[in-house]
Amino acid sequence: MWGTVSLRNPYFVGRDELLDQLRNRLAPAAGATAVLPEALHAMGGVGKSQTMVEYIFRHANECDVIWWIPAEQPPQISSSLVELAKRHSSQAPGTADAAVPGVLEALRRGEPNSRWLLVFDCADRPDLVTPFFPTISGDTGHVVVTSRSSRRSGVAHMVEVDLFTRQGSKKLLRKAGGAITDDDADALAEALGDLPLTVEQAAAWRAQTGMPVAEYLLLLDQNLAELTTAFESPDYQRSVAAAWNVPLAKLRASHPAALQLLQVCAFFGPEPISRNLFTAVRNAPVPEALGEALSQPIKLNLAIREISRYSLARLDHRSNTLQLHRLVQTVLKNQLTDAERDEMRNGVHVLLVHGDPNAPENSANWKTCSELLPHATVSRMKQVLSRPEHPGSNHD
Repeated sequence: MWGTVSLRNPYFVGRDELLDQLRNRLAPAAGATAVLPEALHAMGGVGKSQTMVEYIFRHANECDVIWWIPAEQPPQISSSLVELAKRHSSQAPGTADAAVPGVLEALRRGEPNSRWLLVFDCADRPDLVTPFFPTISGDTGHVVVTSRSSRRSGVAHMVEVDLFTRQGSKKLLRKAGGAITDDDADALAEALGDLPLTVEQAAAWRAQTGMPVAEYLLLLDQNLAELTTAFESPDYQRSVAAAWNVPLAKLRASHPAALQLLQVCAFFGPEPISRNLFTAVRNAPVPEALGEALSQPIKLNLAIREISRYSLARLDHRSNTLQLHRLVQTVLKNQLTDAERDEMRNGVHVLLVHGDPNAPENSANWKTCSELLPHATVSRMKQVLSRPEHPGSNHD
């Protein structure tokens, strides 16, 4: 039984030592008791979640239950555990207040499944997630946390996820981007700081355009020079910004609707965004090119196709969602004026209201509410899901 696990990355490379380390930590040992969950800790963009997804696919046959839990906010965690309770038991789980402790207790006892794995993804606040950890006893199951926070040493065993090795960067550039000389791969990896997020994007750009490495490096240098004074963030974030500005400039010139769709998505949360939110929306307060795409499915699909071509977002056709990395969202926001940010944020608010399951044209649906809530919170929208005109929509 699986929860919502991302698609396996076909370009995943390296990390064998890290995966082996995690496997050894999670391997059952007779008579042992796991006191703390495992935590994959690293800065953004190094592939914590992707590494965990790869681990799941490699060891799926070792678990009866695998459940992926978005863990930035307690409502997301509760919603995911309620869904697990529905799948885990033949009996209706009742309210969230009863379902969550009930399913955690069932996991602790190993009933009806003793081999389980819970993954709390993006759990940067230990105080918010630890109440949702089932007590682990013997070999009943395992908890893994991915986090950017280092404030977890007393809560979990830490497993560090580092930048790519240079060989890992070169391998990804060849696997996802095609033939490249060793010298060119080395120069490109050096310029990108061996950050997996930027290396993968550069490989996708090369695969789509065939641009010579020397030309790409020139564009990268130009972008970095512009960002040195305007982008007050760590060097690795400037590296992300420079790498992403190359395809974004292409979209600005040839596919403005695709760029504007990305800019709007930057004001959603980092969780997957349902494509249904962009379907058949008319008169939304967004730039003209995007407004046309939102009202015409063909143009919307073309915009999404362009985004996919350059790996600017992850598309999941199973769940009909797209998802932007939080660092890419930062890059997109930093390119906008204050007025443009307000316009995009207002557009997000209208799209969220359009997708509100408590609107008259929709049926109440707690799962959909919980999917919208993190986006409403990040976009600074107040009471999206509890408007007076929709009684009973406050799902605390």
